[in-house]
Amino acid sequence: THQFFLTHRSLYLVVLEARKDEVANRLDYWLRHVNSFAGDAPIILVVNKSDQGRLALDERALRLNYPAIQAIVHTSCTTGEGIAELRHAVETALASLPHINDWIPLTWFAVKEKLAALEQDTLPYDSYVQLCLEAGIEHEAAQRTLARFLHDLGAALNFQDDRRLAGTHVLNPEWVTGGIYHILNAAKLQENGLLHLNDLDTILDRRRYPPEKQPFLLDIMHKFELSVPLDRDSYLIPGLLPKERPAFDWPAGSSAALEYRYAILPAAILSRLMVRLHAHIWPASPGQPVRWRNGLVIHGDGCRALIAADPAANRLSISLDGPAPQRRHLLAVVRVELDIIHASFAKLEAEAWVPIPEYPGKAIPYEDLLFYESEREWNPLYAAVKARIDVRALLDGIETKEESDVRIITRQLRERYNLPELRQLAFELEIDYENLPGDTKADLARELVLHCQRRGKLHVLVEKVRGERPYL
Repeated sequence: THQFFLTHRSLYLVVLEARKDEVANRLDYWLRHVNSFAGDAPIILVVNKSDQGRLALDERALRLNYPAIQAIVHTSCTTGEGIAELRHAVETALASLPHINDWIPLTWFAVKEKLAALEQDTLPYDSYVQLCLEAGIEHEAAQRTLARFLHDLGAALNFQDDRRLAGTHVLNPEWVTGGIYHILNAAKLQENGLLHLNDLDTILDRRRYPPEKQPFLLDIMHKFELSVPLDRDSYLIPGLLPKERPAFDWPAGSSAALEYRYAILPAAILSRLMVRLHAHIWPASPGQPVRWRNGLVIHGDGCRALIAADPAANRLSISLDGPAPQRRHLLAVVRVELDIIHASFAKLEAEAWVPIPEYPGKAIPYEDLLFYESEREWNPLYAAVKARIDVRALLDGIETKEESDVRIITRQLRERYNLPELRQLAFELEIDYENLPGDTKADLARELVLHCQRRGKLHVLVEKVRGERPYL
């Protein structure tokens, strides 16, 4: 169920058991899961064992809520019922996938056929280049374009953006997925999530995964944030850590500073966050980093952040301990990494909520706070608590001053300046407006702010805008 195994260029078959109801089949979970990872990739629902029962589905509602569903087919592997219908549904859905009907040069097809004829799982990239040359594909750019095309098709994998992996062409993608699957499901790793290089000889078939090829699998796991190296010979797989939260000191009664609520919380989000923040994990005692399957504690500048996932509630909370300025900086680190992870999903439904300290258990969407701020409603009546809230105080609790300035000044430039005025502002700040990336006013406003921020001149921009337009 990791993003590595779920891509948008695929057809998904969600198989249900006719003797179980929708809840037991976890139908909604799997449909949301595919939607989060693969976006609008087509889905076929297969209700199997229909000779032993009949699962009643609200097909109209399912198709309305999940437009990616192409067909719902009832089958029985015992009697053969529905198998022909399923085959037809698969053929129809596959015909609609990207690239299926694309025209490609005959030389490309020749290379694809030669690669398919090779009875091996991997091929050095240099050997792939030689096949291209033999087929008449001489330009390096064309060779790389073909490699990307074959990668997108799933015919052969090549990770050109990673120097550790670019030298190997994977002719059989199942060799990769199968190897990683065996590692993630190895019994000896289920207790603590620690993988030692020597373990691979017992986990993997040495004939198919000889020692010289095993590091390639580990590099792919690291690339997709399934694991993180601890030293030269050992790796941590966060998704296999113990489920039980370890004992450690934390201020009693402290509440979360920020909470993310998801339509579905993929387990990969926290495990990937742990990989990205592993260097910052706080040790409760020497050599004892505080981490478990659903959480971790990080530290920096005399402050700590407790990040905990609640899979049942589809929530992830961040609690802070330490001086206020440092708390906001540490929270910013976590938020940036989460934003990057969230953006990598095709259609992840996630919303940030800010807890209201005076009302335990109550929170307000972060976007609502930004709306109140844009309208200059600093003490609005918030229905959820039936009282007025302090918008400035709630935002100050989760943002550094620089973050706040960047957000506010970007919005002001987008809303209150036209393109000639942005050009004049850039000229007065001695910024080469013509070389700022972006075509729209929104893009140029953002890049102007980021340009000033990168050069330590954000305060100059803020003061200038406020001086010109104090009413903003």
